[in-house]
Amino acid sequence: MWLSSIEINNIKSFADSKVIKLDKRMNILIGPNNAGKSVIIQALYLLQNPSILGSNDIRRGASEGKVIIGLEDIDEEQYIHTFRANEYLHKAHFRFSPSSVTRIVINQQGASLNI
Repeated sequence: MWLSSIEINNIKSFADSKVIKLDKRMNILIGPNNAGKSVIIQALYLLQNPSILGSNDIRRGASEGKVIIGLEDIDEEQYIHTFRANEYLHKAHFRFSPSSVTRIVINQQGASLNI
């Protein structure tokens, strides 16, 4: 599996990043201070730690933030993480073609395969 793209909406400096394509081999982030380089890294880290970004990271005036991570060479098409202002409950799921499955189901499947 490799991460093929990321899209960041209403998180810190990103109102709407559009789709950022990632290369299979190497990606370099270059930009001035406060341009959003760390937000991209944090957004990718959501796959390991869903609490890395929260309601405090949502842009002022927006009601929700969303990260969509494209996956390749695996059954899942995307990992989508959505969180809302003033809510402690995060919603995260992998999207399979053509349906969606929650993170709990993914964890259960992984545990059954000793992953």
